[in-house]
Amino acid sequence: MPAQTVAENTPQGRLLRRAEYPSDAALGAIAAHCAAMDGGPGRVLKRSPETNVTLPDVAPPVCVKQFKARSFWRNVKDFIRPSPARRSWAAGLLLERLGFAAPRVLALLLPPALGRDAFLVMSRVQGAMESYAFARDVLPALSTADRRRLMDSAGRFLRRLHDAGVFHGDLKASNLLIRRQGSEFSFDLVDLASVRRPLRLTQVHRVHNFAQLHAALPRWVTRTDRLRVLRAYGAFADVRAAWRQIARRASRRHCHWIEP
Repeated sequence: MPAQTVAENTPQGRLLRRAEYPSDAALGAIAAHCAAMDGGPGRVLKRSPETNVTLPDVAPPVCVKQFKARSFWRNVKDFIRPSPARRSWAAGLLLERLGFAAPRVLALLLPPALGRDAFLVMSRVQGAMESYAFARDVLPALSTADRRRLMDSAGRFLRRLHDAGVFHGDLKASNLLIRRQGSEFSFDLVDLASVRRPLRLTQVHRVHNFAQLHAALPRWVTRTDRLRVLRAYGAFADVRAAWRQIARRASRRHCHWIEP
């Protein structure tokens, strides 16, 4: 069932929120985020020229992402086409509707004018690890059966994502989280601004996503592991040819992959 959303004007800007998430909670979380960025309570996860991300000290616990005002011409483009903040909001609702795990978007505060920051309030992702950290810290200790199960699960997840027409434009290891429950593995997508649904998802899109992951994952994910993911994915008629395409494209990126 689609999420019920509400739009309202506030002194801070235009607020989009879930009907069940009060505006006071949304604005309070954003104020707590700003306090955390200034050294107050809360945890700062990211501080960059483009975005800031915090886990503010509020209840219920949330994550807040601040999209900083960009250059004049980028702001003009964001006025004409959806901004990263708007894309994140739409992508969160889309992934939820399609049944993919991702941070649950709760509220979006849009600035009243160009040159001001936007804020996205999301649920916190609990119990999942970034793919790189998982490969480094957990993968070496997995049994052979669990390792195979993980690679098969990853391939099936990517196939389901692409079959739903969803493309993540920045599918690096930090944007794909792994969740382990006993011998079962599942995946969460983050960095929602990079998620879109092109009119037609092509072979180029598929290869591009695999190349992003291939370049970003460390050497503990072996060549055998990677080929197993491709086979479980099942959409490439010639897995070896697809592997060569992916490897060539990955080599153009900053690559963490070292052939063991």
